[in-house]
Amino acid sequence: MALPEPRNFQKLLEPDLEDLLKASDVAKIFQCSRALIYRMAERGQLPCVRWPCPGMGKKLTRETVRFKKADVIDFVEKHEKK
Repeated sequence: MALPEPRNFQKLLEPDLEDLLKASDVAKIFQCSRALIYRMAERGQLPCVRWPCPGMGKKLTRETVRFKKADVIDFVEKHEKK
């Protein structure tokens, strides 16, 4: 009897970058403005991923903001009225 092939656990643990959404994508899903999505992220109401993205010619460091698809789905399910 042959042993089953080992599973590639590392592949299972790697995040799928296609599951990261822009604020504009989330705004379309929620049918609201991008500004509201950014405010919700800033307040901690909507989990997000941030990383520094230095701009050209500006002294302030900007941040790139993305949202995990799973977090958006969880948010909708949590706030769904039944």
